Amino acid sequence: MFRKQSTTLVAKALTTLISGLLVFAGAAVADPQGELVRAHSAFHQALREGDASALDRLLDEHFTWTHTDGLVQSKSDLVEKVRGGKLRYSELSTDQETFNEYAKVAVITGHSRRRYADATKPFELRYTLTFVKVGREWKIAAYHTTIFAPSAGQPLQVRLGYPRDAKLLILNADDLAVSHSEDVASFGALDQKRITSATVMVPCPWFTEVAAYAKAHPEADLGLHLTLTAEWELTAGDRLRLARW
Repeated sequence: MFRKQSTTLVAKALTTLISGLLVFAGAAVADPQGELVRAHSAFHQALREGDASALDRLLDEHFTWTHTDGLVQSKSDLVEKVRGGKLRYSELSTDQETFNEYAKVAVITGHSRRRYADATKPFELRYTLTFVKVGREWKIAAYHTTIFAPSAGQPLQVRLGYPRDAKLLILNADDLAVSHSEDVASFGALDQKRITSATVMVPCPWFTEVAAYAKAHPEADLGLHLTLTAEWELTAGDRLRLARW
């Protein structure tokens, strides 16, 4: 009787243990990036609330923040700036996040809308966060932010200074170097501002003439028309004129 009861108790204990393990494993599978998501949220919350102590805990010792203008901040720079009240936000939200985990490294990209405490207008930026696994915790190793330019997302007309509904015609002189007459006409049009750009075919016979013009006119907007062969060859007269050029 006692042996039977003992066996029953052991069976129940094993059943309970296995059920608990299955529940735990199911939770882990259902939320494999939970710790990473929480670390990401905690970082932006610390920035928004000006919590220097939280930032000190979340940031890796080799942390760097690279800004749009190329400024690079270290961990100590950022923590001291936040602690001293020199970096304060009245608004900071994130969305469009993507999470990618690679063993002990993770990369998160996203979009953020922010407003400095002393600013009247908000601004938007894209960001990339790089995490490293230190022990059992995710630490932030790098933060890169790129602020949207005022004209970001605007059509070409607006970015060039024209009305949104303007119809623009861009004139480009193609096939420079294919012949002397082509070069002379294109150089004249460039000099008189009748066109704004030209494209050069390097293998063509009159390329050196174009190269000389480009050297004398560094402001000229000259690009390449990629080609591997030339249709025309230099005549004896062409060679003589080119030598004098």
